[in-house]
Amino acid sequence: MWLKFRRQHSIWRYILDFYCPKIKLCIELDWEIHLETKKYDNIRTKFLKATWIKVLRYTNNQIMEDIKNVLENIKQNINKQTIN
Repeated sequence: MWLKFRRQHSIWRYILDFYCPKIKLCIELDWEIHLETKKYDNIRTKFLKATWIKVLRYTNNQIMEDIKNVLENIKQNINKQTIN
């Protein structure tokens, strides 16, 4: 199955880094700026979960130092979302 992810997709007043509407999966990349906006991110994540959107978050350290495991985790979550 091919899935299309939209980059910088807006839902209500929030901009999602990457979003796949077919399986309602959001991927957020938390760079250093997110350390300062953690409260806002938590509110946003609660809103997205309330709309049945699964949110995956990865830090820049995870992406830069462990991309293989990040990609594997995304793949596993995609498989879970497509089964449901």
